[in-house]
Amino acid sequence: MERQLPTITIQGTSFTVDVLRDALIESGNPGNVIPFKEMAYEGDRYLLSYDLLEKNLPGIRSSGFIDVRVLPLSVLDPEGMALKYGKRLDEIIGKTDFEIRVDQDLYQRRLSGHLPVIEIMGHPFYVDVRMDSLRPKDDFSTQGIRFSEIDNYVHPDDQRYWIPYHPVSHSIREIDTETITEIPKDIFLVEIPTLEKLDPVGYARFHGLDIEQTVMANPLESNMIAKMVDWKESWLPEAIKENLLKQEKNKKKNTSKKTIRRNRGNRM
Repeated sequence: MERQLPTITIQGTSFTVDVLRDALIESGNPGNVIPFKEMAYEGDRYLLSYDLLEKNLPGIRSSGFIDVRVLPLSVLDPEGMALKYGKRLDEIIGKTDFEIRVDQDLYQRRLSGHLPVIEIMGHPFYVDVRMDSLRPKDDFSTQGIRFSEIDNYVHPDDQRYWIPYHPVSHSIREIDTETITEIPKDIFLVEIPTLEKLDPVGYARFHGLDIEQTVMANPLESNMIAKMVDWKESWLPEAIKENLLKQEKNKKKNTSKKTIRRNRGNRM
């Protein structure tokens, strides 16, 4: 039998508490979803900016909103939290959402100074917010991958970077999109998360943000591995195609000029 999900009422409107989706969903209107990650976590509750007209977060055209306090999921649906995180119900009762959702051992290690590590094509890199870089382990010949260098490589979804990575030098290599005519053999397209996801603790400290709230929005991970991306998924094939067409046009243009000169010479 399917479990009956609990509901809460906000300003006269009923919402279903969906732990699996980590959201409030308007009863009878499943398209109206309020994600908990969009609320400000305050430890014993969440702060929701609620648009009375839209019955959701304030939008661009919002004419006004009110602040609403929402109880934590561990109180609203302890059974759902136990099921989602593989815990007994007694392990949920009395705990905050932060204590349940965040790996506490990993969190304490980070607070004590251990830097997060991400593996890029088999080589570990330390995520160093203060040094503005991903520092390759045991390679002091390079500064690694500096975040200020890859700002232009952020993916359209703002959740990750797609960077041209040179594994020999453990650094990025710029690609001249105006001249490239083939897929590079020694440079690879690699996906890494944005800094707040790689190291939410360091990111929060550096920007003066609330650490628990930042970690709640960007859960800590161990054994992070950068994803390899096929160049075919990127802009590069299109740039190569355009450059080859440009070369072909220039070649024909130059050939045409030589023919004209030759013909003129024959007439002489």
